[in-house]
Formats: sequence, C-alpha cells, structure tokens
Amino acid sequence: MGNFNTQTGSFDYSFGIRTETGSHSWTFSLTYDSTTESLWESPFESFQLTGSEGIGESVSYQNGFLTLGNPVEQRANIYLSDTNNLGILKGDFQPLTYVYPFGVSSAKSFGITTQTLDNLVYVGADQTDIGNTTGAGAVFLFTQANTGGNGASGTGSWGQALYISGSEQSGFFGSSLSRRMVGPRSVLGIGGTGEMGQSGRVYVYNGSDASIANTITPTGADISAFGRSHAFASVSEGTTPNQGYLGVSYVQAGIGKVDIYRESSELVNDYTFFQTITDGSSPLYGATVQAYGTDFMIGDPLFNNQGAAYFYKFNFESGIFVKSQTLSASNIATNDHFGKSLDFTDSLAMVGSDGNEGSVYVFEKQGASWVEISQFSGSETSTAGSFAGSNSGSNSIVIDGDRAIIGAQNETEAYVFTTGVDDIDDYTGLAFSGQDNKIYDSDGNFLYGCSPGQLHNISGSVLTGGYYSIFIDGNLHRSRSPRHAGVGRTGALNDWATSGLDSAATYYYLQILEPQD
Repeated sequence: MGNFNTQTGSFDYSFGIRTETGSHSWTFSLTYDSTTESLWESPFESFQLTGSEGIGESVSYQNGFLTLGNPVEQRANIYLSDTNNLGILKGDFQPLTYVYPFGVSSAKSFGITTQTLDNLVYVGADQTDIGNTTGAGAVFLFTQANTGGNGASGTGSWGQALYISGSEQSGFFGSSLSRRMVGPRSVLGIGGTGEMGQSGRVYVYNGSDASIANTITPTGADISAFGRSHAFASVSEGTTPNQGYLGVSYVQAGIGKVDIYRESSELVNDYTFFQTITDGSSPLYGATVQAYGTDFMIGDPLFNNQGAAYFYKFNFESGIFVKSQTLSASNIATNDHFGKSLDFTDSLAMVGSDGNEGSVYVFEKQGASWVEISQFSGSETSTAGSFAGSNSGSNSIVIDGDRAIIGAQNETEAYVFTTGVDDIDDYTGLAFSGQDNKIYDSDGNFLYGCSPGQLHNISGSVLTGGYYSIFIDGNLHRSRSPRHAGVGRTGALNDWATSGLDSAATYYYLQILEPQD
C-alpha cells in the first residue's frame, strides 16, 4: 500500500476505489497516533530508594544511570532505570553497585557531591586528606569495568579509574560538581571553595579522561566560597552552535553573586569573565545554580527570609543574560528556604523548600512565564526540612520526563515521584466504510451507493480545527463534520489503515496533496 510523509496542519486527500459484486464490507481510515502527556498537576510518590542514613545527600542522573551520594556512609549507590516495552526509560531503578574511595588513606565526606555522565560517575569527597594536607579534597572517577574493580562492591561491572586531588589545606576540592554534554564529549566543573585562602577556585576538566582544561580564579576583594555552585549553559552564536557559558556562585562582602564566564569557541574550554549577576543582599543568592540550554535558574533560600528562585535568559539583542522572572511559592512563609535546591527543563521547574516539613514546588512554563501548578513532599522524612536537601543549597532534585528523583538530607530514603500520564487521542477518526456497495462516513452515516465495477473517487480536506469534508465523484457529501474520537491537536497525519479491501474491493490509489503556500 505504501507509506506517506507525516502531514502537519490542514491537508487534502484523494483516493479511488472500485467495488466488486456480492456481499462484502471494508474500511479505510486516515488516523492520528494516540499520545500521552505528563500530569504534574497531581504528582504522587511512586517508590522509595532506601538505605542507610544519608543515602540521598546528593543526586545526579544521566540517560538511565542514577547516582545517590551518601557522605555519612562514605559511598555512592549506582542504579539503572527500568524501561517499558518500547525501550523508554520509565518506572523503577534497579541497584547496580555501590562505590567507595580507593587509594586514599583518609577519605572524608565521600558522596557529598556526584555527577553522572552516562557510564561515568564522578564522586566528590571535599574533606579528604591528601598526604599531610588536611582537607585538600578529592574527586573520584568510576567507570564500567571488570566485575570486582577497585573501589566497587563487586556486584556490578564498575571500578575506580582514578582520582583527582586538591593541593591546599582546607581547600575543599570537590565541594561542587557540574557537567556539560555536547554530543559524545563531556566537560566537568569542580569547585574548591576553600582554596586561595578561602576565596575559592573552579577547575574545568575534560570529562572522559579527567585531564585539566582550565582554572578559573576570581578577581576582586573580600571574596569567599567561589565555586560553591556552578552550571554550564550553551548558546548558539553565529557559526558556533554550542557556545559554552559557565555560571559560578560566590559571596562578596556578604552578598551572593554569580559570575558568568564564556569560552571563545565550542568546547575550547578557555573560559574568561563575561558578566556578573546578582539580586538583593542575601549571602545565599546563588546557593544553587542550574542551567538548561541558554537559561540559568538561581536559588536564594534567604531572600526576604523566605526564599526565591531567579530565571535568567540569554538576550540575543543585548548579548547578555537578563532576569526574566522571580519565582516564589503561593504559600511561602518565613524560614521556608524556598530555592534551596532546584532543577528545570524548557517546560518544567521544581524548587525545593523547607515549607510543610520539606516540599518541592512544581512550575510549568506557560508562554513566557513560570506558573506554579502543584506541590509535593516525602512520606517518610523524619527531620523537618530535610526533604529536597540542605537549606544552604544542594543538588537534591533531578527531573527526568514524567519522573522526579528527590534526595533528603540525613534520611534513609530518596524518593521517585511521577505523574502517571494522560492518554490523548490525537486522531480524527476520518474513516470510510463500505457494506454491500454502500459507502458510510466515520459516524456510520450513509454517503453514497456504488455501482459494482465502477471506479469512484473520494476526496476532501482535513482541517486542524476539528472538521473535514468529503467529496465523492466531485460532489460534496459531508462538510465540517466533527471528528470522531476527539479533535486532532496538531493535524499531523502519521498513519493510515485498511481492512477487508483485498477481498471486497480493488484498491487504486491514495494521494496526499501537500498544502500550497
């Protein structure tokens, strides 16, 4: 019968059919695929990932691999997502292994930070002693290797490949981690918030082999905690489709700020100062920094003693990042620490808070604005405010489609919330059926009586407003009839089906007529 390109918008159709004598029935339909959409207006707790206290202190995820850092137990648990029968990552997470530091005599706070890059996992231990240098800090790289590799439980194909260490006393190298993915290439950002006499530094490494690419040192007076949180954004500029920008948080004279650095070309990693952004006078502005595409979202859990999150977009006219919106919660109260943790995509944002004993607020992108649509909390948290991480800033929220993985500080559970999905019939049900030389429409209404052996032409239009027209042999037989089974949302023709035609009729042709400009 052949295949036809997907049609978008309104389109015209035409086919010819010649029926045979005798008793028979047949159908011919132009259909739209059924789709689903998430319902984050009503999230629910799907399941828990349980373990020892501290299991969800830090959370990172990439392409099915989930890592939960546990600095209390000095380990990180690695999981793999289930998939549905179509191979889509959904449902539960199955434990693969747990990893721990190897080759360092005094590892401390292992699991305080994590970053997952497909089948690579980086784990920070920012208070680790390196030789006689106390609190220098280290970051450990684990890869899929032979079962029983060093630094792994031996229950999965993982092992420690190497570790990177800091060099300054109380430098806290590994106190923050960020990542950037451009195709198969990855970049890792590592913060050492205590280096340079507590001013701090950020290092940029090539993610695949942990070779150093750049060192970013702050300028100016009275700077502390530089690199406490950081994130990479990408902007398409001219011939450079993935121009890298790195936002780094710090405190200057008691005021939280974020400096943005820009590389000269894609993945050159020669980041130089570009812009400073700040808002208000809180020292925790920038406690959490996240990026998605060309946008940054920055948390300030102390703003107005309640908290806020700020959304910045790259403005292509001015060439800088500009604040687009300040996010707040409808029932926010004093000491709620809204903005202590967050994650966002192009259409969904989640912001952590201490409100209601610890909760996450869900925002949906509606037009150019973020709109609060729901709120949820963990069922087993034993300490008020522990859900969604520390109130001074943490990486405890990950959005993955219709799932959200939420960590909790010093608790024995991490949580997976989901929305379920709503099935949407995006098809018109524009169908023709034949019974003993009579043609009927989608609703079973009689259209036309056929003469056996005679070729008949059926044609018309399908309109995205939910209507269609039917012509038989050039005569209009139905106009603007409602589409059966619902109104098509996109008007995208992506499938067609027949039954009974082989024995009941001779099929001649189906032609999709492309709309004319």
